[in-house]
Amino acid sequence: MALKLHTRHETDPQTIYMILLVLYATGLRPKEALALTFADVDLHHDVFIRDTKNFKTRLVPFSPQLANIIKDYVNLCKEKGYTQEDSAPFFSLDMGEKFITTKRMRTIFRRLRKEAHIERSKEARYQPRLMGFQTHICSASSILLV
Repeated sequence: MALKLHTRHETDPQTIYMILLVLYATGLRPKEALALTFADVDLHHDVFIRDTKNFKTRLVPFSPQLANIIKDYVNLCKEKGYTQEDSAPFFSLDMGEKFITTKRMRTIFRRLRKEAHIERSKEARYQPRLMGFQTHICSASSILLV
């Protein structure tokens, strides 16, 4: 049975996969990942360049393995005709012109979690959530390679 992710706007399954992979592999916050533009992605040096809320630039390195997957994703977006200007959202709706909101990503994650039967016990205060990826990475003592 195929999972239906589409509602009002189209979101490619490859885009959802990439968002989840980037969140897990880098420890970026969901809001940070969803705000990435093509100008923020440096595939020559395998880093995301992020302006923080304190107006400082932060470099977020990623593994060569993730870099190859990201390059494939960029090529796929190019084939589909998505906008790839510097100011265009890296993860987007509607042919690369609209940013995916955090609220929409949370909804998609809840649907994926439900479809995959991933849940905590009834007594748990919270179900697994997107922010959990960041917490997992930050508390890990080893380097994660994707």
